[in-house]
Amino acid sequence: MGRQPESDGQPASPLPDPWLDAAQIAARWRQADSRIVLALGAQWCDACRQNLPLFQALASTNPRAQWLWLDLEAHHEFVAECYPPDLPWLMLYQEQDLLWQGSWRSLGAQAQQHLQTFAQGQLPALPLDAEVDATALVARFLDQNWAV
Repeated sequence: MGRQPESDGQPASPLPDPWLDAAQIAARWRQADSRIVLALGAQWCDACRQNLPLFQALASTNPRAQWLWLDLEAHHEFVAECYPPDLPWLMLYQEQDLLWQGSWRSLGAQAQQHLQTFAQGQLPALPLDAEVDATALVARFLDQNWAV
């Protein structure tokens, strides 16, 4: 991805940015047997700030999956009407099929293990949670030129 360091001197995130990497994200999402781990968070959310570093570390060590973190404010035009009941909110996709969605909290202490298992090609037994309609969000991901 070749990102420049953040303006505060910290290294850039290993996660793709939907504004800059639309074509790459769309291509990856369309790959046969693709695994997508999508998280919705917000900068003002304490749980999001606490879990983002773990999410970034999982992305770095599990490249078989596409890891995406969307901030409700920074990516508000992209997220549009997709507002989860809790944050951070996770959605696990295989290709374009949503296999599971729910609050990071609902995974509890096993969140890291569950996400690694999914990224490696298996669907762990996960607790049922509320549902968020992310149809429009996925459609935007599949349009490689959506941000143009």
